[in-house]
Amino acid sequence: MKRLVNDVSDISPSVGHLYNAKVLLPHLGKGAVLLDIGCWTGQLFRALSNSKIKYYGIDVSSQAIQKAKSVNPQGKWYTGSALKLPFKNKTFDVVTLFDVIEHIPNGFEEKCINEIMRVIKKNGVLILSTPADNFLSKASDPAFFLSGHRHYRINTLQKILKNEEFVICKTWTTGGIIYVSHYLIHLFLKHLFGIFIQINGKLAADDLTKEKGFLTHYLIAKSS
Repeated sequence: MKRLVNDVSDISPSVGHLYNAKVLLPHLGKGAVLLDIGCWTGQLFRALSNSKIKYYGIDVSSQAIQKAKSVNPQGKWYTGSALKLPFKNKTFDVVTLFDVIEHIPNGFEEKCINEIMRVIKKNGVLILSTPADNFLSKASDPAFFLSGHRHYRINTLQKILKNEEFVICKTWTTGGIIYVSHYLIHLFLKHLFGIFIQINGKLAADDLTKEKGFLTHYLIAKSS
């Protein structure tokens, strides 16, 4: 089913977006050119609001991109696929793929990473996150049961990146019981009632920073 943009719950950055921004910031020098694949309405852009960077966001949802343009016209927004990025070779210093690869058609993950390798500069940074393939992560993911939302093992992701000549710099898995509880309440309120409330947001944020969880894998890699 096609997901529609909610003007209340799809605008403000969530605890997850703020964590992603925290992971990303050390890799953003002044004037860095960033591509945010799967940007939706631009929550990551808003989480990075004080950064002196050139931001490009792309998403398959034209509705989400139109909302991003209306909320933050200073960003550069594109409707398009991660499998055919509408950018020139060696354009970006940093590329993010936060919770996107699991939505790429199954079997096309390497094509997506190949496209990123094409548009990223030499020694550019790719930061990727995706649901972890373990019992607790799957049990915490309603979409796994409703639509077969894919989960990955860390070694599978490393192999995909290495096959496309990325060099792995760091991997970790985050999201413990505190964050998962917050996340599930957030999803329930967002999708059933269309409201945005960050219950126990600070505790959830602190839980993510421990980098010792079970929910989501993160990888940081450099292009060769």
